Amino acid sequence: MPLPLSLPLSLPLGAALAARLRAGGSAVRRAALAGASVLLAACAAGPAHPGLPEGAPVRLGADLAEVRQALGDAAQPERGAGPDGELSLALDARGVWVQFDRADRVRTLRLRAPWAAPVLGVRIGDTPAQLLARLGQPALRTSAGTQTGYTYHPDEITILTYMVGADRKVDEIFVVR
Repeated sequence: MPLPLSLPLSLPLGAALAARLRAGGSAVRRAALAGASVLLAACAAGPAHPGLPEGAPVRLGADLAEVRQALGDAAQPERGAGPDGELSLALDARGVWVQFDRADRVRTLRLRAPWAAPVLGVRIGDTPAQLLARLGQPALRTSAGTQTGYTYHPDEITILTYMVGADRKVDEIFVVR
């Protein structure tokens, strides 16, 4: 008896697997094809914009022109004095700090007050309970001094860490690639 398949498979390979599942065959073959179909559907349903978690003002990997477009043309980055001479852009009045890599593409985004927009539904000032209710258990939880980091991987290039301070509220959000 063929297995019912209700997964949205838009990829040609996924459609071929779905057709084979409907055609029947041995139970082992049907199970293997069903597993491959589920995997393909999960991969196809990934985020539309890797490196740009919902609410983040800038996409990881964006160049300076894209950052200026997102944050305003007046944004003037500074080149570091270190050997790498990497760019950084601090917009303290908005709570945004952007660090670029050697190719002048966004590597790190740090958000702190007064940044008010939620990133994946979590805001500066939220409690750990609110964070966990929204996103579930983190991939990694670390503590250093009075801060605890809750790290998630919302897509294949993004490391998203919510830093909770001594007041037991999110005080910084780091988006890193």
